[in-house]
Amino acid sequence: MEIIRTFVAVADTGSISKAADKMGLSQPAVSSQMKRLQVLLGGPVLLKGGSGTIISELGKLALEKARLVIDMQDQMLMLAGGGSQYTSLRLGISALMLPTFLATGFEPSRERLFVFAEHSREIRKGLVEGYIDIGCMFTSSGDETEIADLVVERLAVPMAWVRSRDFTLSPGAPIPVISLPEDDYIIRPLKKAGISYRIALHSGDMYARHAAIRAGCGIGAVPRAVVPSDLVITEDYYLPKMHAIEAYICVRAGLDRQKVNNVMTYLLATLKTFGTG
Repeated sequence: MEIIRTFVAVADTGSISKAADKMGLSQPAVSSQMKRLQVLLGGPVLLKGGSGTIISELGKLALEKARLVIDMQDQMLMLAGGGSQYTSLRLGISALMLPTFLATGFEPSRERLFVFAEHSREIRKGLVEGYIDIGCMFTSSGDETEIADLVVERLAVPMAWVRSRDFTLSPGAPIPVISLPEDDYIIRPLKKAGISYRIALHSGDMYARHAAIRAGCGIGAVPRAVVPSDLVITEDYYLPKMHAIEAYICVRAGLDRQKVNNVMTYLLATLKTFGTG
């Protein structure tokens, strides 16, 4: 891997000496590594040009593969946490929040951020098991005992029942519901009101749920602030009142405060967007 990274450094800088400085190696060490790479590949990867070192045709092919190998190694090392020079913060964020977070202008690559976009239940699990550093997610039950000490911000998020524009409910029929893991904020009010319902689709995939609602398979619930434009907020008489749920941010102790604060600025902007519905 050191040879591969050195090769990429030479390609990026166009110079053996500059690559040596970048990698913290001597020029002879870089030259030796490049000779070793050429032996392994069976041909020259570097050529001397008028303006410095250039990449051969074989080298261009090798460079493409080298970048893929480095990217895969970095992703593996990011799973391990802060002990590697290649890691930064590991952010777990609700898949429903991710588009809003990215729209704030934050650039994950700037902080070498590893983003884990999943359902809130999986993010809480990652915080507990230690493979997520910062979590931004929803909760509806208030059952956050295992991560209570990690919560640094929380906000109430207004919710709304949604349906397709042409959805109709047959008289006397149970309400078809599009549900998701930990869906007590959908199911609980129906049960409490004694309303008959049936699960038409159950999925942790936001896009699958929205597609099912859009197709008229049933009704669902989303934060009021991010209701898709092709869905309709419904307050039909047969539906119970939809209460707000909580969204919160958790941060593990011992992290680089500057990096955490940079990410937090954008996460707080994301929560405020959801909380203004």
